Amino acid sequence: MKRIFIVFTGFIIVCIVCISILLFLLDEKESTVYSSNYKESSFMQISIGMSKREVFILLGFPLLIHTIADTGARGEALKDRRIIEKYVKASIEKKGAIPDYHLKKEYWSFSKQNTTTSDYYVRRIVFDKKGVVTDIISEIYYD
Repeated sequence: MKRIFIVFTGFIIVCIVCISILLFLLDEKESTVYSSNYKESSFMQISIGMSKREVFILLGFPLLIHTIADTGARGEALKDRRIIEKYVKASIEKKGAIPDYHLKKEYWSFSKQNTTTSDYYVRRIVFDKKGVVTDIISEIYYD
């Protein structure tokens, strides 16, 4: 009888852990806001060395653009949809080069937090001065 109780208790604990993990994962998806054309399958096709034009064709406009200067200083984030669209179009027309020669890197974010305290899936592409993908960031941000 004692053995049955121990086995049953262990089974219940495993079930509770599994349900907790499932609820956590479901909550993460709801706490992430993605850009309008974002698809996970398209994001997975991005590879190091791709151009901005190729990334744009797969993912469309990002939600946010950050720049990093040669000095390491972080530039102002571009958040306004119209400004982002104008900036991306101009950048692609210049063969992907970052417009300001003082800039070292550019980050295109395709996801963001739903609230200021929510955990979320980070989906970000990093470009160098020439507009070539140098890093692909795919992680979970825990707040």
